[in-house]
Amino acid sequence: MANLLPAITTLFPSRPDDAVMAAALDALDLPLLIISSGSTGVDPEIVYANDAMTSLTGHAGSQLVGTPLNDLLTGSDASRVQVALFAAIRDHSPMRITIAIHRRDGNASEVSLAFRPLTGRHDETTDKCHLACLLSAADRDRGNAVPSSSAEESDTHPFQEIVDTLNEGFIQYDSDDRLVLCNQRAREMYTVRAHLFRRGNYLAEILRGSIELGDLLTDGIPVDEFIRLRTGKNGRSRSVHDNYLSGGRVIRISQRRTSDGGRVAIHSDITELKRAHELLRNAIEAMTEGFALYGPDDRLVVCNQKLLELHADVADILVPGSSFAQILRRMMDAGTWTATPDDLDTYIEQRVLRRRKLGEHVVERSMADGRWLRISGELLPDGHYVAIHTDITEQKQRELALTEAKLQAETASRAKSSFLANVSHELRTPLNAIIGFTDVMCHEMFGPLGSARYAEYASDVNSSALHLLALINDLLDMSKIEAGKYTLYDEYFELPPLVAECARQLAPQLELGELELHQTITPELPKLRADLRAIRQILLNLLSNAIKFTGPGGVIGIDVRTDRGGITVTVTDTGIGIGPEDLEQLTKPFQQAGNPMLNNRSGTGLGLSISRSLTELHGGTIAIASTLGEGTRVTFRLPPSRNAAEAY
Repeated sequence: MANLLPAITTLFPSRPDDAVMAAALDALDLPLLIISSGSTGVDPEIVYANDAMTSLTGHAGSQLVGTPLNDLLTGSDASRVQVALFAAIRDHSPMRITIAIHRRDGNASEVSLAFRPLTGRHDETTDKCHLACLLSAADRDRGNAVPSSSAEESDTHPFQEIVDTLNEGFIQYDSDDRLVLCNQRAREMYTVRAHLFRRGNYLAEILRGSIELGDLLTDGIPVDEFIRLRTGKNGRSRSVHDNYLSGGRVIRISQRRTSDGGRVAIHSDITELKRAHELLRNAIEAMTEGFALYGPDDRLVVCNQKLLELHADVADILVPGSSFAQILRRMMDAGTWTATPDDLDTYIEQRVLRRRKLGEHVVERSMADGRWLRISGELLPDGHYVAIHTDITEQKQRELALTEAKLQAETASRAKSSFLANVSHELRTPLNAIIGFTDVMCHEMFGPLGSARYAEYASDVNSSALHLLALINDLLDMSKIEAGKYTLYDEYFELPPLVAECARQLAPQLELGELELHQTITPELPKLRADLRAIRQILLNLLSNAIKFTGPGGVIGIDVRTDRGGITVTVTDTGIGIGPEDLEQLTKPFQQAGNPMLNNRSGTGLGLSISRSLTELHGGTIAIASTLGEGTRVTFRLPPSRNAAEAY
C-alpha cells in the first residue's frame, strides 16, 4: 500500500485525506488503474493500481506502477486502446472497450475496460493526461470502443469521476458514519431519496429518512432497532445484507471496513436475481418428488417440503449445512434406513464416495416402514449434487402383485399343460385299441358280423374314435407348444407333393361337402428345410377349416409361391367368412368364430392357434383376412432361411 501513496499524492496533492481515499479504492472488489497518457493516446503508463488489479494480473503493485499499459495487452488490443484513449482525451468523455489482459501465469482474462479523463489532470508541459480505468466482466462485443454513459456530476470529490464509472452503487462513509462519497449509480438506485445522499449526512439519518419516505422497508422490525442493526459495528471486516425497497426491488449491500474505521459499501440491484430465486424455489416446492441439492463439500444447500415429508423422522437434520454423512447416520440411528453394516463409519464413508464416483445413477431402496423410494442422483459439472426422492410404494406393490399373478398364471399353465399331456396319453392308449378293433370289425377280417347294423355301428365307432384321437393330438400338441417343449425336426423336402398328399387325404370331405379344390403352385419351387410333420399339420388345419366353413358348391383354393426369398402358402375359401370382432381372437387357443352355443361345427378351436404357433416356431408369420358372408384368406409365410436354396 505504501508504495502506491506517492502516486496518489502526486495526483491529488491538495487533498489531505487522499490516503483514506486510496484505502477506500483498495477496498473495491473491482480492478482499478490510473494511467498517464499523451494526448494522442500513445504510450499509456500505469501510475496507480488497486489491490483487486494486482490480484487479477498476479503482479504486485510495485511491479505495475511505472509499467506501460501495453505490456499487459496484445498487439491488436494495444492499437485499439490507443484509438480509444485519443477519443476519450479529445472529447473529454468516458469510453468502454473489451480487451484481453495478460496475467503473470501466462494466461489472459477478457475484461471490459471503462476509462475517463480526470478533471484538471492535464499537464501542459508534458502533454500528459491522467485517466481512471475500471475493469469489469467482459462485454460480448469485442468491436470498437464505444462511449460510456456519462453521469451528471453532483459532487466535487476528486474520486467522483472514478467511482462514477462503476456499474454498481458505491458509497463511502468515514469512521463517524458520515457520507464521504456516493456515485451516480447509487443515486439512480434510490431515486425516491437521492437527496439524502449528501456529503456529511450520517448513515442513520439516511436510513431514517428512507424509512419515513416509505422507500426502505423494515419487514416489521421497529425503526430504531432496524437502524441500530444497520449501523452497528460488529467487529467484522466484511458484511452482506439485503435492503427491501418499495415496488418490490431488492438491493444487496456488501460492506468492507477501511483502515481508519470507515466503511465502503457496494450496492447491487438483485431484484431480478431474487425473483429468479423465488421462481426456482416455488418450482422446487411444487415438485411431487423430494428434492435435495448438496454442495461440492457434500453439505445440504436446499431441500423442499416434500423431502421433509418423505423423511419426517429425521426432518430436523434436513437443514442447510448438514452433511450427507450426518443425514445418513441420523437415518440409520432412527432405523429408517434398512442397511445394517458391521462398521457404520466405513459404510457411510463408502456411500459418500460411491455417489461421487457413480455420477448419474438411480437406486431403489426399501424403508423400514415398508415404503419404497427411488433415489435419482446426478453429479453436476461444478461439483454440486442433485438428488430426487420419489415414493414408488404403490408402483412396487403393483409390480409385486403382477409378479405374483404372473407366477400363479405360469404355475397354473404348467399344471394345465401337464394335466393335458397326462390325460391325452391316458386316453390315446384305449382309443388306439378301439380304433384297431373297430377297423377289424368294419373289414370283417375274421368273418361276417351277421347283421348289417353291426358293421354300421362299428364304422360309426371307428369314425368317432378317429375324431376324438385327432382332438387329443391337438390338445397334446398345444400343451407341448405352451410348455416350450415342442421340438422341430428339420429335413429337406419338396412342398408340391406334400400339398397333393393333403388334398388326397381331404378328398372324401371335399366330395361330401360338394366343394372344388383349386391348386396354384409356382413351377420349380425350391426344397423346403422344415419339420415335415409340422408343415403337414398346418396345411391340413387350414384346408380343414376352409372345408368346414364353406357350404355346398363352394371353392377352396391353395396357392404356393416364392416371396422375396421365402415361401408363401395361401388358403382361400368362399365360405361364411369371419366378422371383424372375431378376427383378433381367432388364433388364440380354444377360440372359434361366432357364438359357440349356436355353432354346430365340430372342433376344439385349436387348429388356427396350433398353425400360428408352428409357423412362428419356423420363424414365419401367419395372417388372416376375411369378409363376413364372402370368405376367408389365410396366408402363412416361411422366411428365406427355410428356403433350402437360400440357406446355402
